[in-house]
Amino acid sequence: MAGFFGVSVTVDTHVLDGLRPKVRPVTAALIKKHAVQFESIAKQRAPIDLGNLVNSIHIENLTELSATIQDGVEYGVYQEFGVNHPYTIDSPVNIKGNWVYIKTHPGFAPQPFFTPAAEAVGKSYFVEFFPIFLGGA
Repeated sequence: MAGFFGVSVTVDTHVLDGLRPKVRPVTAALIKKHAVQFESIAKQRAPIDLGNLVNSIHIENLTELSATIQDGVEYGVYQEFGVNHPYTIDSPVNIKGNWVYIKTHPGFAPQPFFTPAAEAVGKSYFVEFFPIFLGGA
């Protein structure tokens, strides 16, 4: 008969439960502050052609414990991560102010704007949050 291996873990949360009322309001303020910073950095880093991408970056959802920042254009993800292969375009493309029809686009390198914002804001959030959390506000 084969044996079974099991692990049981019990977490005593009484210390965390006592911190929650103290930390929650401070956390909410930090989330709002850093969401605004994230939006600002992403707008500064976004590539600009006509300005549609930059103008579409916004805070979509801001609650007490979370924030969602997004762009409102369908090509934002391609700017962030690039396109490393040729692809077909069926509609005109604006190239430096001129609308032209091209059959095949060669692809392009990433021009990240959300990733640098996440890295900068994530670091500053935790630098500010942990002393509050560990000190109990």
